[in-house]
Amino acid sequence: MKTKIALILCLLGYSCLAQQVPLTRESWEGKAVFKEAGVMKLDTHSGPVVLKNYVFKDGTIEYDLKPLLPEFAYSIYFRRKDDKEQEIVYFRSKAFEIALSANGKASSKYANDGIQYAPYLDGINMWDMYDEYQAPAQLRPNEWNRVKLVISGKRLRVFLNHSPKSALDIPELEGRTGQGTLAFEGYSMISNLAVYPGKTEGLHPEALPDITDHDPKYIRLWKATTPEPLPSGTEPVSTRLPAPSQYTETLSAERRGMVNLTRKFGANSGINAEGKYYTDRKIVWLKANIVTREAFKTLLQLGFSDEIWVVLNGKMVLADKNHFWEDITMQKYPNGRISISNTRAPLQLKAGANELLIGVANDFYGWGLMARLENMEGIIDVTAD
Repeated sequence: MKTKIALILCLLGYSCLAQQVPLTRESWEGKAVFKEAGVMKLDTHSGPVVLKNYVFKDGTIEYDLKPLLPEFAYSIYFRRKDDKEQEIVYFRSKAFEIALSANGKASSKYANDGIQYAPYLDGINMWDMYDEYQAPAQLRPNEWNRVKLVISGKRLRVFLNHSPKSALDIPELEGRTGQGTLAFEGYSMISNLAVYPGKTEGLHPEALPDITDHDPKYIRLWKATTPEPLPSGTEPVSTRLPAPSQYTETLSAERRGMVNLTRKFGANSGINAEGKYYTDRKIVWLKANIVTREAFKTLLQLGFSDEIWVVLNGKMVLADKNHFWEDITMQKYPNGRISISNTRAPLQLKAGANELLIGVANDFYGWGLMARLENMEGIIDVTAD
């Protein structure tokens, strides 16, 4: 109750004093060891340790983190509602990088994968959908590192080891909770946890502009079917495309021109009631119409997760896959994550109306599509109808 009252007073303009969060068994839920010196030691592979009865919205979170190798990531969750809806910042360790690398060597200090932000949507960690929300970060292994998060509305800045320059600056938080508790995860020790409700260091709460908003080449509005099962090993064919009446949804692209299918339709993988990981491969078809003055050729740049089939005027022009784990030979740049650089489809457009259909299938983490026409000179209009 005292925590909630302090937060309300701070939001009303009163002094935002630090709240030293107790690192004791009574205050936390989850598998951890609490030491006499005010240190919380997290177990490995045992799920998050969650702060009980706490509501955080905006402000500053500071704590000391001591990584204990070889756990692959050290995570802090904020604005956490539950396992399905929350936001996360995590640091990757060198041990995990070595395990993933082909040559058995850790990536350099310049590798853009040391720290990352991602939202959780419907229980899915959307790390593979936000490649640009990561940066190099050098944790000192087996030493104490000072971490600071400044959160204000739609913005986030992360600082490491008292550096005046942020290690990560997020232009727009993508979660949908707005407030919630805190949690930690990863084989590590946590100490000196303090929260400053409302202390945002002048960070403006509005999202920064999306530079792709000025690019008219992105296809941003689509008609869509609802998800249908697509059993593993099967492929859709152009002779069995959805009927026009099946396109019952209208979807708009989000930031970076991405159609976020996880946000709209939920997860296709996760942990079941027995605690086991499951996958449920599904497909959605998206439709747009491209109207041209005359016939001409162009390329369609595509970002996708995990599989696509592109059909133009009833003819299949591309089938492609972007797998992170299943088959790394089908892993697109960058490292199996969604990006407008994933692939390109050739389009031989005819004069007048052209029907563009794209099937998107998924059974692993985030689900989505980006589409951008390389040449718009002969195009009169692009519509969802």
